Amino acid sequence: MPAPLSDPIFPSTRREFIARSGRGLGLLALSGLAPALLARTTVDGGTGGRILVLVQLTGGNDGLNTVVPYEDADYYRLRPTLALAKGQVLRLSDTLGLHPSCAALHALFGEGKLAVVQNVGYPQPNRSHFRSTEIWETASASDEFRPDSWIGRYLDHAGAGLPVASRDALGLCLRSGLPRFCRSHPHGEASGPIPALEPVIDAYRPAVPYPANSFAGALRQVAALMAADRPTRIYRVALSGFDTHSNQAHQHANLLATLSTGLAAFQRDLERQGLADQVCTLTWSEFGRRPGENESRGTDHGTAAPLFLLGTRLRGGLHGTAPSLQLAPEQDLAHRTDFRRVYATLLERWLGCPAAAVLGGEFRPLPLV
Repeated sequence: MPAPLSDPIFPSTRREFIARSGRGLGLLALSGLAPALLARTTVDGGTGGRILVLVQLTGGNDGLNTVVPYEDADYYRLRPTLALAKGQVLRLSDTLGLHPSCAALHALFGEGKLAVVQNVGYPQPNRSHFRSTEIWETASASDEFRPDSWIGRYLDHAGAGLPVASRDALGLCLRSGLPRFCRSHPHGEASGPIPALEPVIDAYRPAVPYPANSFAGALRQVAALMAADRPTRIYRVALSGFDTHSNQAHQHANLLATLSTGLAAFQRDLERQGLADQVCTLTWSEFGRRPGENESRGTDHGTAAPLFLLGTRLRGGLHGTAPSLQLAPEQDLAHRTDFRRVYATLLERWLGCPAAAVLGGEFRPLPLV
C-alpha cells in the first residue's frame, strides 16, 4: 500500500531554501512526501496560466519492470523470477510494453497524452537516496553542491521585478486534513493553517471518480485548487514505497496500479473540467534499480530509469533510446538522457523561462512540447 501522507519540506524560493538548509535538503527525501504546492501568490511568469505538476516516486522506481523490454533475452537472463512475460505486458511498441498494472496509463498512451522518456539519469550516478534526490532537486552535477532548488530558482526568476511581498512565495503542504503554509523568516519558517482553502477542497465535485487512496486523494485536492483558479503554478505530489529490495513483484505491481489509476483519474478530471490544456504532469524518481535481481527476489539501487509526462499538449509516445542490457548481474544501466534536458524542456517550452538561467548551463530540450 502507498505510504501515508505527512508534512514535507520543499523550498519555494532561494531565500527560503537557505533558511532551511541547516536542517538539510534531505528532509524532503526522508519525510514521506505528501503533496506540496509551490506557489507564487501573484506570479504568472508569462506562461499563460500553464501549470506543472511534479510527481515523485520515492525510493527508486524499477524502470525495467515499468517499461518492459519484452523482446530482450538479456532482460529474462538478468531477472529469472521478476521478469514479466511477453504476454503480460501492455504493448507500447514491437519491443517495449508497460507493466500490466498500468492499464489506465496505457490508454492515455494510445490517445497521445502520455510521453515516455527512456533511460533518464545523470553522469557519475549516486546510489544514496538522500544524495541522488538532492541532485534531482537542485538540478546539479553529482559532484556539485548547490544551496537552492531548481524550482526555487525558477520561482525567483518568474517573480523578478515584483514587489517583495509578491515575490515571497508560499509553500502549501496538503495532507489528508487542512492545508498549511510555510513561509520563510530570518530565524526559520512560520507555519499555520489556511482555513480559506478547506472549503475550496471540500466543495469540489470531480467530474470522474478518484480511487480511494491517499495518492489519488492528493491529486483530487490539486484538481480542486486548479478549478478554483488559484494562482499556483507548480504543484508537488509523491508516492512512496519504491525501495523494493525484497519480494518486489507484488509490492511494485500495487504501487504502479496506484500510480496509474490516480494519474489517469486526475487527467480525465482535468479534461472534463476544461483545465487539461493548462497542465503538464511529470513523474520522476531519484534513481532506477539494478537490471539484475538480487537473492531476495528484489532489486537494489541502480541508475537510470524511464519517466512519464502527461498532458494534452505534449508529443506523446516513446522518446529516447532503450537501455542496453548486455550486462553482468551486478552492473548498472548507462543513462542516455540527462534529466536536466527534461527540466530544460519544461522550463523553455512549458513555463516560458530561459532554462540556462535556472539550470546554470545549456541543456538541449527534448521534442516533448
